[in-house]
Amino acid sequence: MAIVSVTLKPLPAGHAAEFDARGYRCTRVYNVISDAPLTDWPFAIRDAAGLPRVGDLFPGNAFMRVRRVVPKPAGVGADGGAFDVEVHYDTQTDVRGLTTNFAGGTPSAGDTYFVEDPLSRPAQLSWDFEPIQIAKVRATLVSDDDGATWQSANAYLNTAGQTFDPPLTDELYVLVGTLTRNEATYNAALARQYIGAVNSDVWLGLSPRTVKLARWTAQRLYESSVWYWQHTYVIQIHPLIWDDIVLNQGLAYIDSGEGNVLKVARDLDDFAHGQPVNLDANGAIIPAAVPPSPAHYRRFRDQARELPFDVLNIA
Repeated sequence: MAIVSVTLKPLPAGHAAEFDARGYRCTRVYNVISDAPLTDWPFAIRDAAGLPRVGDLFPGNAFMRVRRVVPKPAGVGADGGAFDVEVHYDTQTDVRGLTTNFAGGTPSAGDTYFVEDPLSRPAQLSWDFEPIQIAKVRATLVSDDDGATWQSANAYLNTAGQTFDPPLTDELYVLVGTLTRNEATYNAALARQYIGAVNSDVWLGLSPRTVKLARWTAQRLYESSVWYWQHTYVIQIHPLIWDDIVLNQGLAYIDSGEGNVLKVARDLDDFAHGQPVNLDANGAIIPAAVPPSPAHYRRFRDQARELPFDVLNIA
């Protein structure tokens, strides 16, 4: 037995194609002629020289590959036969190999195999805005109830120069990006190190300490003979910066006149203050009549939580 010829059938009978949101699919039909009856015809036809194999690229397209090869008898006689072979191409096909084990069961170590590879799927990305509750600390203007006259202000304080109890709160909207992708492994130590971390340098054009890794989950899955991890990363992009800014206040102050001794703040009746008093940069009391300036705020940052985000490869 020998294959006499392998010929691509011309348009239109031998061609079909589909285009939609899931990708491209195309079917080409080849005519294969043999010179003798084939007792093992499906495999003999499949191995015919010049016939595309599973995993081969579509000519001129780097993304469509052969997903299935379907031989069909088209007239078999004593002197040989003709076969129509449907070759199905698909952009959704992810090829890891082509099996050489046709006896069934698990392929041996020397066999390769064909599966849809979940590790080759593109990542999924979504964006949203998420409100977070914050205490109101900074202010720019203050007025009486009528709103007729506005004066400069740098903090939310009452007319006695004290903070409100409970403090006023507001919603801060942060941009949230969620990326889901399949990966071969999961590094628990790296995840533990980065969860809650902020970017230490410019990342995707965003300033340092404006991006936080708020969530990182991983689920182990099995599909098409492949074990893999489905990772979900959630980042929060702060409109300003992920530093902690508070008004410089306390129930005690530093008395520079008595050798920088720490004293409890007392009122005119020599009672301990029930509320914090405003402090300057040296820890001295700022009189209630003097509004605090921006220099009287304290900004805190934890350098240990500042890490390079390029390591995560989630851009």
